[in-house]
Amino acid sequence: MRNVNHSGRIEEISISWSNADLEKITDKGGGVLNVKFGNPLKSRIIDASFGNAGQLQTLVLQALDDLKIKESSPEPLLLSAGEVADNAAMEYAEQLNPLYQTFAGNIASGIRSRKNSPAFMPMRWRSS
Repeated sequence: MRNVNHSGRIEEISISWSNADLEKITDKGGGVLNVKFGNPLKSRIIDASFGNAGQLQTLVLQALDDLKIKESSPEPLLLSAGEVADNAAMEYAEQLNPLYQTFAGNIASGIRSRKNSPAFMPMRWRSS
């Protein structure tokens, strides 16, 4: 059963974090794990996060998985390999690819099914 009382009440709120904020998140999380994120690893992960704290956490988790770090380090550990950040970003992009491909296909099929779609208009009616 659908609750119509909630129709139209969901609104996306765009929240963007500064690079300084994202750096604090990595520092605080790294402190819990007894890990320090150094550059270029830290800067590349922050850049690949595009101001999104959730994406930052996903990339850091992927990087830690790639480095086989599953729990807090008994000794302080410095992580700085930039390639780890690049690999994490690529793996994340590959995870998202099917979602965006489906979205693009749904949009394209919706546009093509419209009666006044440019795909169905004679060439002379199309604007350039």
